[in-house]
Amino acid sequence: IDVLIDPGHGGDNHGAGSVVGILEKDLNLSLAKLLSEKLNEKNISNLILRKGDYNQKIWWRGKIAKELSPKLFISLHHNSGPNTKKAKKPGTEVYYQFGSKEGKRAGGILYKEIFSLLNTYDEVENWWSNKKPGVKYILSSRGPDFFGILRNSIGVTTILLESAFISNPEEAKILTNEDFKVKHAAAIANGIDIFLHTDDIGFGFVEQTKSQSKRRTTYLDYYVSPCKDVSLK
Repeated sequence: IDVLIDPGHGGDNHGAGSVVGILEKDLNLSLAKLLSEKLNEKNISNLILRKGDYNQKIWWRGKIAKELSPKLFISLHHNSGPNTKKAKKPGTEVYYQFGSKEGKRAGGILYKEIFSLLNTYDEVENWWSNKKPGVKYILSSRGPDFFGILRNSIGVTTILLESAFISNPEEAKILTNEDFKVKHAAAIANGIDIFLHTDDIGFGFVEQTKSQSKRRTTYLDYYVSPCKDVSLK
């Protein structure tokens, strides 16, 4: 297969929540199914890692990715817990594996497509955002990549996508709209198509040093934070 799709969270791992009553795990799965359809239309072979509401261990997801060795492994998420609630632009984040040139390129292309789509929605007066949104890596003080899905799939070009903040009522209204979800999936599929078939690099790269990207791993990171799909293994 060309693309392995990971709908983040699942089962008792709900991910982030929204005031409109939609859980992140369900929105991730819905988007994954639409993305698969859009990739099929482009004749890009793909497989969804989770097709129902159940949890999968991070190490297992990474193991499957390594066994299948797709050209791209993409983990779909919707964010929560921002640093600011009055950003002027969408706080889209794409994480790639530290040192992965192809992961960085894939991230730049996906960011370009998704940010460009979200940025057309003028009805959002206040976007939510973390510090330095964009395309970046994040390391744990314990070792390599902070996110388990990236750490457990080394050797496979992998990105983790946080399109927007489902916990923001204004953004949640858009993210859960059926017409938007189709456009969202189409934007991601278009980005994947560009990554697979061109030399484009996209944009949105965050300037950072290895020391600036480090994050201390805490109990809260692993068990409380609503959209940090990480793993101790």
